[in-house]
Amino acid sequence: MGRMEEFLPLIMNLAVLIGGLIALPVAGILHRRHPPETRLLTDSLISRSWNTGHIGLLLFTLLSLNLLAGTIGQFFYEEDIPLVRLAVTLILYAIITGLIFKLIGKHGETAGSLFGLNRKTFKQIRLAPLLYFAAMPLILLTSYSYQWLLEWIRGQENELQDVAQVLQQEINWLQISYTAMAVIIAPIYEEILFRGIFFPYLVQKTGLIPGMLIISACFAVMHFHLPSFVPLMLLSATLCLSYWRTQTLWVPIGIHAIFNTVTAIALRIGA
Repeated sequence: MGRMEEFLPLIMNLAVLIGGLIALPVAGILHRRHPPETRLLTDSLISRSWNTGHIGLLLFTLLSLNLLAGTIGQFFYEEDIPLVRLAVTLILYAIITGLIFKLIGKHGETAGSLFGLNRKTFKQIRLAPLLYFAAMPLILLTSYSYQWLLEWIRGQENELQDVAQVLQQEINWLQISYTAMAVIIAPIYEEILFRGIFFPYLVQKTGLIPGMLIISACFAVMHFHLPSFVPLMLLSATLCLSYWRTQTLWVPIGIHAIFNTVTAIALRIGA
């Protein structure tokens, strides 16, 4: 049984790769059958952009709260840090989400009209598993190559993210809370913030591809984990393109939730 557990992460990655090899041609067929109207889709995304004043206010609040959150840990014992980090993260999410919806009201919009989040568009979430698997071969292969190169340059093994380390611990209420945050709360919050708000603004200012690259770099940097930088950039690019193509955040939320769920399972298997 012990030897079997050693191979489970490899088996899981192979299953994802095989799923990707199946999903890629299916996604290609759907793309050819329903070719995108590039200019129309981009213009629609741009029409959802906020003004610079509201983007600046949101960005200033986000950065200020993150800087403040980064200093709180020094006031607690080491063993309390995971709980403190969870509490601070949830408080930060709540404050930023409250500000977002206040600003949405100032625009005279709703989440349904601004982000495509309504019951009519919810059926599009069925595309999430297909697009997840289609993207994963590139993400996995690039991730392993990048992390191998990083270990070779630094001469040491890459450490897991703080959240990932908690997910590998013995199952308890704190680990379950972190899992729920990673699988449910974070995908919704991060997709609204990065893809729903910042991405359309950057597309308006710089164009589709530059906007996607900039927001993907920011998304990766905000996770504060160098070994995850490249795979998170590729994940973000997938999420951006899925939002642009479908015009609803349900799809990137679904992809993001699946990605985090599979990652959480892989961490538990490898624990």
